[in-house]
Amino acid sequence: MLECLMPKSECRTSMPKLKLETKDASIDDTAHHSSELEEQESADTRRARFPARFYAAVRRRDSAKVLRMAKSAGFDRCVEAVRPLSDFLVPPNSRWKVSRRRKPEWRQARAAAAWALGQLGEPASYGTLATVMVCDPDPIVREAACAAIDQCGPDAIPALVTALRAENDWRLEGMRELLVRLGSASGLSESARRNVGMALIDVLYENFPIAPRRWMKPAREIGRFVGLLVTIGMTITYLLDGWYWPVALFTGWILGQLAGLGTKMFASFFTAGLQSPTECGQLYPIAAQALVRLNDKRAIPGMLQLAFLTPLSKTWRHARAVLLALLPHLSAADYNLFSASDVEIINGAITQALEPKLTVGLLHALEFVGNASSIRPVMRLTERSKAPEVMQEATRVGGILQTRVDRAKMSKNLLRGSQSPGAEPSEMLRAAVLQQEQRPELLLRPVEEERNLST
Repeated sequence: MLECLMPKSECRTSMPKLKLETKDASIDDTAHHSSELEEQESADTRRARFPARFYAAVRRRDSAKVLRMAKSAGFDRCVEAVRPLSDFLVPPNSRWKVSRRRKPEWRQARAAAAWALGQLGEPASYGTLATVMVCDPDPIVREAACAAIDQCGPDAIPALVTALRAENDWRLEGMRELLVRLGSASGLSESARRNVGMALIDVLYENFPIAPRRWMKPAREIGRFVGLLVTIGMTITYLLDGWYWPVALFTGWILGQLAGLGTKMFASFFTAGLQSPTECGQLYPIAAQALVRLNDKRAIPGMLQLAFLTPLSKTWRHARAVLLALLPHLSAADYNLFSASDVEIINGAITQALEPKLTVGLLHALEFVGNASSIRPVMRLTERSKAPEVMQEATRVGGILQTRVDRAKMSKNLLRGSQSPGAEPSEMLRAAVLQQEQRPELLLRPVEEERNLST
């Protein structure tokens, strides 16, 4: 047995101290565990109370607190913050529109809110980020929304397509960024890729984006000015004629409103006509480059119609640039993409004075989709074209088309015998091995169950 090296009195007094220290350690562990639970409960409480606290900070115009809360929501991945941050970036009603948000501190708060939505990555925030990227007047906030969209990945591409086709007050820089991201999207499904291609084609067809409201601002100002002049002039005229002043003022106001509305509608055609070529003209080449990067051969038929059936369009040059990039990638598997009208467009296009590379691309397409009507214009190129590469390609494709037509004609004429065979039945082909005859008593027959049962 081990003996205590200390005196007995000291050893006796040390034992209670050891017990006290052990008891204190257990109390500290319990307190630490309870503090962790309290922190977890307080974190859950803060998450649940985030919307109310954030809305209150916005109402009080406390930009510093809004900035802090937006950053904390991004760091803590607070899903409950998606709706408040979205309402802060894209006001759902006029009550949220405050002029103070144009100040620098509000700019930082809005950029932090966009960053936080990107960190959260919730699908409910994709539409808000796309709208902010396209429509926000502040370049810093737009840049933050662009970074958040990039962080969300290909899942946010449908929201970009929706923002492109929506009727909103888009900015030129934001629309550029949207088109660039549509063209550089990767990892898309076939349906999403098709929707992106159709949206970019709509841009080249001048269907989208819709004219923003800011284009109409000069027209509205002119309309207000004309309405004010007409109101003052007619009111003074009626007062000089002896009208009672309330009646004169009301009549002059009505006529002024009508004159202002008519002036606004008339001036809007000119203001929109002046702005559209300036801004949309910068979007067309970006949309064409995006189509090329997307590399979707389903866009070729639409580009054929735009390039050769609408020569007065502003975008036919861009459509031909897309064809020049996509046509060399065609193969026999793409035969179903083209209709008979598309083939006729190609047949007519190769007879025009085009760039040699584009003509070679069209001939490459006829190699897989051409028919009998394509032989004649192709053979004309072999005689009239001055470009050696065009003549060589036309000769090769013309031979392929002629062989295809000949095979089609031969398949329609089936080979048949001119007369019935004169061989005797004994000379016909027979089985090489004779079948052995079976004895009738050895063949299988049905059992008469009733007779057996009766016996």
